[in-house]
Amino acid sequence: MRLCMFHPNDQPLERGWVGRIDGDRVVHLAMAAAKLAWADAGEPSVPSDRAGILVRDTRDCLVEGNRLRDVTFGIYLRRSTGCVVRRNDVVAHVTLQSGGGNGVHLWYSPRNRIERNTVRGHRDGIYFEFSPGSIAADNESAQNQRYGLHFMFSDSCRYVSNTFRDNVSGVAVMFSRGAVIHGNRFEHAWGGAAYGLLMKEILGGEVTENVFDGNSTGLHLEGASHLMIRGNTFSHNGWGVRVLASAESDTFTANRFTANAFDVATNSRTACRRASE
Repeated sequence: MRLCMFHPNDQPLERGWVGRIDGDRVVHLAMAAAKLAWADAGEPSVPSDRAGILVRDTRDCLVEGNRLRDVTFGIYLRRSTGCVVRRNDVVAHVTLQSGGGNGVHLWYSPRNRIERNTVRGHRDGIYFEFSPGSIAADNESAQNQRYGLHFMFSDSCRYVSNTFRDNVSGVAVMFSRGAVIHGNRFEHAWGGAAYGLLMKEILGGEVTENVFDGNSTGLHLEGASHLMIRGNTFSHNGWGVRVLASAESDTFTANRFTANAFDVATNSRTACRRASE
């Protein structure tokens, strides 16, 4: 395994391309070399790869133990595979969804592991796109302006033992197959378009032993089919579970419902094969 490691000991990384892993090369850029661009409204503009740490066209790297503050994208993996992003503290203060990037961002980057990071205050906390076979484990993603976790077109990914809390729109998983979502906490996503977990156009997978607490809707299924939903706890939500007619052949078993305004709601009599407490 080739080790590419950023580990500043004194000052946080701020406002610029402060480090880059590019193929086989590790490039450090001075913080003064590239400042964050600011739009007229006072929010940062969002160029596609402006990041505190940019990992590009790289294999088997390690990004560990960094502290990033008010960068547009925090840690950005672009066409990179087999990397570990671990124990980083990534904080921004974005106030509009259109005004910033994501804390940890994967694009066309399969089979990476994102673990034990803290991400706050970005647009999306953790974002996967076209990044199959990746794992997000033991992360805390909170107070982001859109989603704590957002992934699309990323098959066979695993999301295990993460905490998603106080994100404006909750968590969204879309257009993927074979997702495993186990042992996570989805907390305090409250609003007209907020969900503890939104699953849209998902084929196959498992949602097991998670806690959904204090959300407008705990779990929302839309075009999500052939899922095993087992052993979850739904508490203090507006709706515990909402299942649309487009969600087919899903199995619910051994789930616990307590103190929700409505435990289960659906607009179809045929969407679910079995629902039981």
